[in-house]
Amino acid sequence: MARRLDPTIKKQQVLRAQLEGALQGEILTKVRRATEGVTTEFVQRTKMVANGLKVTKETMEGLFNICEEVKQSLEFTDDVNFYIQGSSDINAYAYISEDADKPHIIVINSALFNLMDEMELRYIIGHEIGHLVNKDSYICRLYYFIYPDEDGAPEILKSRMHQYEQLAEYAADRYGYQACMDLGACITAMYKLSCGLDLKKMGVSIDSLINQNLEKTDYLVNNGIVTHSDHPDIPLRIHAILMYAKCPTLKALDEGMEMLFTCIPEMYHSETDENMAILCATAGIKLAAEDGKIDKLERDIIVEEIAKYEMEASKLLKLMLKSDVEEYYWKALHYIVENAPEKVEDLLRYYIDLSFADKEFQPSEMDMIIEMGKQLEVSEDVIYNYIIEYLRLNYFSLADSL
Repeated sequence: MARRLDPTIKKQQVLRAQLEGALQGEILTKVRRATEGVTTEFVQRTKMVANGLKVTKETMEGLFNICEEVKQSLEFTDDVNFYIQGSSDINAYAYISEDADKPHIIVINSALFNLMDEMELRYIIGHEIGHLVNKDSYICRLYYFIYPDEDGAPEILKSRMHQYEQLAEYAADRYGYQACMDLGACITAMYKLSCGLDLKKMGVSIDSLINQNLEKTDYLVNNGIVTHSDHPDIPLRIHAILMYAKCPTLKALDEGMEMLFTCIPEMYHSETDENMAILCATAGIKLAAEDGKIDKLERDIIVEEIAKYEMEASKLLKLMLKSDVEEYYWKALHYIVENAPEKVEDLLRYYIDLSFADKEFQPSEMDMIIEMGKQLEVSEDVIYNYIIEYLRLNYFSLADSL
């Protein structure tokens, strides 16, 4: 048997842990189950029972055997129900079961089934089992339960979720390749997904496809084309599979993948985000501690602001509390003023929100806002105007203290 490199992608696993932590996975799952009523899993299962054709040894022996052989080759032992669904979309998808007594679901649309040959189907089925192995739909279920249309989702969380979805496709493709061990089948299957054409029937050679794909990949990478879809562009996925199949070591593979990751939106934590997170933490500590203490409300406001730029906001705040606050504050401040002046307004509003959190605005806090605003290179008059604006907008909440 040909050698197999580990199909997991470390960046995806790290992101998964961060997202599950940020979304409070265990708690949110209980809340969702208690409040969702008729679950989306129940709806999906019912839809397939009513309208899908279940793949069994009796109904579709050939496809059933392929599905079972792919499961065995990937050493996936969980029960899975496979269905064919009438649809013109060239697609397939996996749905993980949250109930240990019920099988997972993999759905293959009829248009895809009719277009793929046996080896290509093995790749498709292996790809979907890869999603089950990595429990990708579990993370998606958590995120989209809280943010159904992504409305209100913090930008950092939205960005990380989209990164996770793209990395999940790269990882699942590796399982697809392992399921068929046929590069040609992987490549033709992806082109069929992309353009809906049977390239073998058209007499297109694999070598010519690979050469054309290399040109496409070079164009996308060298021109900094970023993919905002939840799936990477097909040329990048094909290039990734070629590397997975041919790289001699995981180290070489990881180095090659770094090039493709540049096409994932904000894949790498930007210096601006990093410095904004540090500045929000350190400025928050300075402001909140001005009255001698940091209470829970102030801490929550600081963490919420940090979370706009850093997934592990609480962890960063704890780190800053144990560090030299002034040193980190000034370093981050200088970076933002010089490189991201458009963030200054957000910071100033944050300073004012935090100072008014307890509805007791002390003269010393006013002085500190003025001082810190000037450090952001904002004039004193402008700072006062922001404070007046805040007082106008929040009069009724502040009046509660009268």
